[in-house]
Amino acid sequence: MHSVRFLALLIIAMGTTMFADTYHSATFTGQLGSSPNIKSPFNSVLSGSGAVSGSFVYDDQLVPGGGTGYVNVFPSAFPDIASIPSATAFTLNLGGGLVFTFADALSGNAAIQYNNGNFNGFFYFSDFTFQGNPYELQMQGGVFNIVAIVGGFPQFSNFVSGTLNIGNNNLRTAVYVPGTPAPPVPEPSSLMLLGSGLMSAASIIRRKLKK
Repeated sequence: MHSVRFLALLIIAMGTTMFADTYHSATFTGQLGSSPNIKSPFNSVLSGSGAVSGSFVYDDQLVPGGGTGYVNVFPSAFPDIASIPSATAFTLNLGGGLVFTFADALSGNAAIQYNNGNFNGFFYFSDFTFQGNPYELQMQGGVFNIVAIVGGFPQFSNFVSGTLNIGNNNLRTAVYVPGTPAPPVPEPSSLMLLGSGLMSAASIIRRKLKK
């Protein structure tokens, strides 16, 4: 009987949270443009067609439904954003030491973009310095580029460009608890095994309670 009570409490604990909303951590991938699109001085640290990777946290309650078109959801609107570390909320790694986080974004310029409820990239702008000169990373949906800043204004010529692999099928996700490091994203087989285990535990509890 004690084991049954333990399983019941475990399932209840896994289904409840002390936070306002529930969250998931997701990883994504992408790629830089071909070699001619990686211009000096960035070609000293980046290779054309190189891999891009990153991760972010999304609020389950704020994911828009189907048929809603393009929607930007700002992490600053998460009820528990203060408990989510900046690098966990959003990280983009272009390689060559070029890493951007939620804290690096210009004020009000960091959002997850959805298209009809599916992951469509980001709305994100960040000013940074590379080899002593100012640049801006610009992301709109699944496309990103780096441009120079001249006289305080971003220019139109790209020094770096690339794309993200958008769509929910290109994300790997895991439940996330604010205030903790981003969890490793389990393989789909592990998720299926966990789900089967919980269903079996629930079935055992029901049978025991009926006796």
